[in-house]
Amino acid sequence: MELRIDKQLSSLVKFAAALTVALHHYSQYVCANDLSECIIYKLFSTQGGYLAVGVFFFLSGYGLMESEKKKHLPTSAFLKKRLLRVYLPALLVTLLWLPIRSYVQGEQLLTGGVIYKLLWGFEDGVLWFVKVLLVLYLCFDVFVWIRARYSHTVSIICLNLLTAGAIAVALLLLQMRDYNTISIPLFTIGVIGSLYNNGETQKTFAYLGAWCAGIICLLILLSGVSTLLIHALINYVTIFVAIFLLVKFPIKKNLVVPFVVGDISFDIYLVHNKALMTLKVLLPVVPLYYFVGLSAVATVLFYLIRKKLSL
Repeated sequence: MELRIDKQLSSLVKFAAALTVALHHYSQYVCANDLSECIIYKLFSTQGGYLAVGVFFFLSGYGLMESEKKKHLPTSAFLKKRLLRVYLPALLVTLLWLPIRSYVQGEQLLTGGVIYKLLWGFEDGVLWFVKVLLVLYLCFDVFVWIRARYSHTVSIICLNLLTAGAIAVALLLLQMRDYNTISIPLFTIGVIGSLYNNGETQKTFAYLGAWCAGIICLLILLSGVSTLLIHALINYVTIFVAIFLLVKFPIKKNLVVPFVVGDISFDIYLVHNKALMTLKVLLPVVPLYYFVGLSAVATVLFYLIRKKLSL
């Protein structure tokens, strides 16, 4: 049996994941300020974002490997394409956001470290995902180089080592929090899922199980049974079940999903927290419909700007 995730299904899932991340951050705001006792807010605030990011990592790894199998890109072309798709939109949204933030919060724009804020800080903690994804792109390109020159076994071992290295870079150099890094191996599992989607899906499950077991053992050793361990379990079990269902009950016909649905997902991710930060300064309490409305307008405007600039 095979694991097949076509572009239409991937676009739909990414769109749902982007909305989940947005609702996760709004729900965290609601719960932190005791604005509602609704169980939905509590569920989204505790797990929604972590699960959605895990899905993004998995689909990113799977999609990259699928593209690589169809057409290999040399390092320069690969990195240029990734920068255009991920880094430059993050850079552009930061360039637009900094003066807005300065005006709304009454801060001077040209303060110390403004170049860093623009080129790498992004002035939005939510965009940690972009930084980690760029590190994973470099790891993937190294893996492809190794795979073309050495045996399959050697390349898979190196892929796992590169993944561990990416986690170390995220924790030590990028100073990410531990809960931001627990889902990084799902990128590798996505790559493995693409490599073994020709009837060897059991190997994907084996890698998924091995990474999950390793991370759980490490978390238990470091912190015992904690909320971080629960987040990890939910993420990996959910991906395991999703892969199993896609293998057991494959979608035989392509879904009819407008291209814009998948394309605009990244825009939702880039702007939603900025909309929330703005509203928190302007209003004593931010209603859900204000957040949804401003996020939707900002998403469409940024999408149009990005397309106008061919990003």
